[in-house]
Amino acid sequence: MDNLSRAQNKENEIKIENLKDRFDFFEKHTVDNKKEVAEKIEEFYELLNSHVINNENPHGVTSQQVTIIKDPSSYQDASYSGDNYPIGISTFPLSQGSVGFPSQYGECLNIKTTKYRFAQLFFHAGNREDSRIYLRHWYPSTGWTEFITVPSSSDVDEALKSAKAYTDAHANDKENPHSVTKEQVGLSKVDNIKQAAKTEFDTHNSDNTRHITADERAKWNTGQLYKLTDDNGGRTLIPDGTDLLTLPSGLYYAVSNKIINSPDPKAVEWFHYDVSTNNSRKTIVVTATANPRRWFGTIHTDGSFKGWQRFITDVDAVVTWQSPTLLNGWKQYGTHKVQFSKNVLGEVEIIGSITGGTIGFEVPAFTLPAGYRPLQMTHFIGVASSIGTGSAPQFHRTHISTDGNVYIQSCSNTVNPNEFITFGFKFKSA
Repeated sequence: MDNLSRAQNKENEIKIENLKDRFDFFEKHTVDNKKEVAEKIEEFYELLNSHVINNENPHGVTSQQVTIIKDPSSYQDASYSGDNYPIGISTFPLSQGSVGFPSQYGECLNIKTTKYRFAQLFFHAGNREDSRIYLRHWYPSTGWTEFITVPSSSDVDEALKSAKAYTDAHANDKENPHSVTKEQVGLSKVDNIKQAAKTEFDTHNSDNTRHITADERAKWNTGQLYKLTDDNGGRTLIPDGTDLLTLPSGLYYAVSNKIINSPDPKAVEWFHYDVSTNNSRKTIVVTATANPRRWFGTIHTDGSFKGWQRFITDVDAVVTWQSPTLLNGWKQYGTHKVQFSKNVLGEVEIIGSITGGTIGFEVPAFTLPAGYRPLQMTHFIGVASSIGTGSAPQFHRTHISTDGNVYIQSCSNTVNPNEFITFGFKFKSA
């Protein structure tokens, strides 16, 4: 081996030794890092487990923020005052026997930031099929509102399905559902005349069966055997002072107050009188023309007149509502205003609600005007507020005297007797 080869071998041996030293260094470094990582992981799990099993509230959550109501017994009544609920977020379960909630089984979540800002959500228990959320609010001066339903996605889908079905049915309705008139679409200016074809006209013109000669016309035109109308085919004017009940069959007209036995003898307007007879029996139909009203009367075989009966129409069913002047501290309750009306049959109806006044046998809440008072004193039982008495229905006793005074005599709700009193009564007026 020459000197060059020896020198080359020596250099290679040195490089190999250096590589062995570096490999040993890296091997030791890798082992040390692996041990350090394992120690860090073990330290992390110890910290995590310590946090998980920590029952000392490591995040400092207070009872003002989240409260599980431990004794929910008094909360099982939905009318339980909202003032008694804690500030913050609270929850409690409902069990059998609860009253006033959408179900006897479920959970209530209460969100209360101040005494004036309080909302309550109700969820059915997990094994119930009803997935809806129910919501109500509390305000100190008015108490609890009614529960409303927060619709689920299935509710919305069903509503959209119903709306589409209604829209499709309406779009396919060819029976003029909006009662469009010919005036609205301009047809009132068009003559509704059907034109015959030339062949049809020629056939008609040559039809001797339908047409008569002048001699035939003179022979047949002998006048009415009994004149039901005047010579022009119109109604016959009744002479002043005529007794309507003595007229023969026919169509007549007259001013109502100028004839005898008219159904409205004080009316100074033109009436139409339609009389039909059958032997001694008679039927008379009377129609007022200026202010459309109609009557009918009959005369029996024995000649006795059975009196006038008036036809009642949908116009007669329309009533005018009036609001009374409230007395002794009573006020209208929200939008359910107390009102009264009288229909064409003489029936007086009272509706609406009042609140806040004095209850008593001699303390009127309001007075009905003359013409709207009962034939004799009348008593009614109506619905009263149940606030403060749980969910049991409450009632009031009301007396209406013949002088029109309306008294709220008593109320079964002794806690809030005048919270609200409702009316839904009808009686025959004097």
